[in-house]
Amino acid sequence: VGLLVQDDPDSPFDSGYLLRPRDAGDFSAGSPGSPVKDWISEKLSASDPESWQAVMLEDPDHDSIQNALEYVLGSNPLSADNSFLPAIDDGDDFGILLTRLKDSVDSGLKIEVLAKKKLAGSWEAIAFETHSAQQGITQENLPDGNAFSASSFERVRLVPDPNQLSTSERWFFSVQVTID
Repeated sequence: VGLLVQDDPDSPFDSGYLLRPRDAGDFSAGSPGSPVKDWISEKLSASDPESWQAVMLEDPDHDSIQNALEYVLGSNPLSADNSFLPAIDDGDDFGILLTRLKDSVDSGLKIEVLAKKKLAGSWEAIAFETHSAQQGITQENLPDGNAFSASSFERVRLVPDPNQLSTSERWFFSVQVTID
């Protein structure tokens, strides 16, 4: 879950919006198997993989992005960088672009699009389609540097159901990631 922000005060209505996590509560964890622990061992060698829940809430690079989100999106937890955060794609239809671990790497990851019509409202899950390479989403420059076929990552476009979107002129979106 995150807040939609735009960091360019000179062009606030242009593209370039990002979803940023609000706090540690934006990460929901189940009980992961080895993919999470393997990632901790590889990327955060000073951390104990058996304490994965605590480790995933840490932010060793102080970029305000917890390790859980860095794991899912393929960023380096020891290097402050927000270029990997989900972005808004308002081409022919609205979508949220993000790079994530492939299901074949960690089938326990669940991504859900949440929305609300008013800032004061409650977040609710909405229906969405996931577009990937088969629908023409570019798979260049993936986080691990591999070609799509060998990569652990894929770039996807989450497209909320247009029938639901037509019920309001304004929407606020968030992406929730759960690690089971």
